[in-house]
Amino acid sequence: MIGIPGIVLVWSASAVAAVAASAAVLWATRRLRLVDRPTERSAHARPMPTAGGLGIMAGFWSGALALWWAGASGESVRSWAGGLGASTALLVWMAWDDLVRPLRVLEKLALVGAAAAVWLWLAGTPPQLGVAPAAAVGSGPAIVAVSALWLVSLATACNFMDGIDGIVALHALVTGLAGAALLAWRGGPWGLPLCLSAAAAGFLWLNWPPARLFMGDVGAHFIGFGLATATLCGQTHGLPLWTGLVLHGVFVFDTGYTLVRRALHGENLVRAHQKHLYQRLVRCGWSHARVDVGVGVLDLLLAGTCLAHLAARTALALLLLGGVAAILVAVVIYVERRDRCFS
Repeated sequence: MIGIPGIVLVWSASAVAAVAASAAVLWATRRLRLVDRPTERSAHARPMPTAGGLGIMAGFWSGALALWWAGASGESVRSWAGGLGASTALLVWMAWDDLVRPLRVLEKLALVGAAAAVWLWLAGTPPQLGVAPAAAVGSGPAIVAVSALWLVSLATACNFMDGIDGIVALHALVTGLAGAALLAWRGGPWGLPLCLSAAAAGFLWLNWPPARLFMGDVGAHFIGFGLATATLCGQTHGLPLWTGLVLHGVFVFDTGYTLVRRALHGENLVRAHQKHLYQRLVRCGWSHARVDVGVGVLDLLLAGTCLAHLAARTALALLLLGGVAAILVAVVIYVERRDRCFS
């Protein structure tokens, strides 16, 4: 276990590298005119440089190298570095969607699915998965299936949520730090979420509203996949899968609610849209920054829920979780009543 100076070094190296790499991507995409042109479904009104996720990847792996150099135990790095390294090589192809032509839904799912398969093959699966406080999946095939579903689902959810400036990067910053704290508490591989949070923080310098650079599909999928793998790594150290569901509860709820609502209305679920709760808030007059801060606050409350659970403060955990649930229900009521804002 490296000390506080080493942790600061790792986080700083990752953040600085992400800033530098993202700035390089911004310069290159502007010069080559590789931009995301607005459509009727876009939240931006002018062509924007994209594929900033390549900068996030560069920042993350710079932090991973600094982690190894600072003296982190080999086991804590090997538990995720090989699988995530191979998965990164697959996910980097998402930049094709940002720079060349939009990928079809099935093409994106195939890439993320292949990355999940590679991760599970190289990193392995935990002996069981805690899917609820009193329920666990213990059979081998079921563990593989649930793990793959979690990896693909959170990566896809982050991509769905990447519709306004700063929201996914801020979520990764907050939940990455929280995940690192939770894993450190349990003696797990905290370096993965720590480097991810630092890379997101570095990128956020160019992505905070009004954004100068978009992370694109390559960044959103990589962040979601990285956060999901951190959850799976935590399972073997006393952090069941359901704590990951709680920690990323805002993204999970928004994505799930939107899919169910669209399905009930008979809409094409693979067609692009602007009907996520966060998008509807923007259409109702909320600024990107206001929505981002709101999501960040809820992320902090959910992180507090997980920490309270680990500390056996059940009443506090339930209070925090109930508070977040009440806020999300209030948001649903608010946007449904103001349906005319986005119709």
